[in-house]
Amino acid sequence: MQDNHDTDHATFDSGQPTAGEQPATSERSTGDRLLVPLLVVRDAAAGFMGDKCFRFSAALSFYTLFSIAPMVLISIYVAGLAAADIDFQAEITRQFSVLIGDQAADGVTVLLSSLQNQEQTRFQLFLSGVVLLFSATNIFVQLQDAYNDIYSVQAKPGRGLVKQFLDRMISLGMILSLGFLLLVSLIIDSAVVSLRTYLFAVLNDAAIVVVSLLQNAVLIALVTGIIYALFHFLPDVEVPRKHKLRGSLAVTAMLLLGKYGIGVYIGNSSLSELGGASASVIVLMLWIYYTSLILFFGAELIKAMARHAGDPLKPRRYATAIRTVTARDWQQPAERAS
Repeated sequence: MQDNHDTDHATFDSGQPTAGEQPATSERSTGDRLLVPLLVVRDAAAGFMGDKCFRFSAALSFYTLFSIAPMVLISIYVAGLAAADIDFQAEITRQFSVLIGDQAADGVTVLLSSLQNQEQTRFQLFLSGVVLLFSATNIFVQLQDAYNDIYSVQAKPGRGLVKQFLDRMISLGMILSLGFLLLVSLIIDSAVVSLRTYLFAVLNDAAIVVVSLLQNAVLIALVTGIIYALFHFLPDVEVPRKHKLRGSLAVTAMLLLGKYGIGVYIGNSSLSELGGASASVIVLMLWIYYTSLILFFGAELIKAMARHAGDPLKPRRYATAIRTVTARDWQQPAERAS
């Protein structure tokens, strides 16, 4: 058996190509380059199934259902510190409607209302705040654990408690950043709307379409930025930026396509006959599960792109690679020597 220190130098499945594998894309023929996107998707799909991403998605969906309301509530509070006279809840509901549809956005509103309508003493309010922070950060911690499994890394021995604390701080920082992004989004959105009068004078009725496209473009850019941040900060591996950006764009595209796909599914299922808060929450759960799936598929895409480009994915300084155990590792030393 190899010594434990060999684990730090273990090679990822998505790392540098071994002997006999395809070289980097720069050395391939034109025909091979045209096949690379198909091969990347194929490998990502195989990795998605092999890494049990359906199980990860189910677990993440469960945590997200209980975390999304605290996360949104904290983001609204942070944004409200800078502009207390603005109804950020209405703004974030509008953005959810653009991104995932009206019915799923209503589900978020229902969950928010269940938190906001509770009358509490100061001690209960403090305790609720602690629970809210823990619940809101839990979704990012669970997502990070799943990403680390996909990339075959783990915290170094002896760094467990420190790593958990750092993970919570990173998660809290991302939630606070969401509040800042919400404020930035509203400022940009207001600037776009203020152009409506000028655009209407120049473009007439087409100004409405232009303003709508600009608003949606801003939202899509923000969503892509958030997804990029997930791929950048959460996994304990160093990933080339170009792969993270391409993976983020792919996930954003799948998110937008999912809006129409899920809408068609709901329209042709028994869910269309339901009404009220229960239907909104069910649609939101469906959206959460779909989003979880594509976030993990995006990670598999990044891993596959890095593999085909010949770019190694290296553990960060506080993490180590999980070496794959092979049949040779189970052989007796005498058998190996022979």
